[in-house]
Amino acid sequence: MSQARNLGLSLARGDYVMFVDSDDLFHRRMLEILYNSAVKGGNADISICSYERVSLLTYKTSMGISDTSHVPATTFKALDMSQSIFNTFDGFVWNKIFNRKFLIKDSLLFDGRLSFCEVKSQRPT
Repeated sequence: MSQARNLGLSLARGDYVMFVDSDDLFHRRMLEILYNSAVKGGNADISICSYERVSLLTYKTSMGISDTSHVPATTFKALDMSQSIFNTFDGFVWNKIFNRKFLIKDSLLFDGRLSFCEVKSQRPT
């Protein structure tokens, strides 16, 4: 999956990209809301939303495992949350959009050696 995501990123031409898996469902306005939030934030590098888990057995929903109660509701810099930034946003990408130029400029790619939870960033050498 990492290689497919990296290929998709190399072919993308939009301002923002999103990585969605075949088993993901999302609200019909999710992209619109994330994009508008990113643009209002001065073309933010990442725009993130909350999510719900859906049980495949009962189809009941529950809030995801992220605790974002301490996250500002508006645009912020990572330094504003330096004590908790790495414990806040989980290890998946499907609830986010990314500024494509930010990913390319900083050579942020998916690690092709991973086959589970493939979000470890990799900088080409």
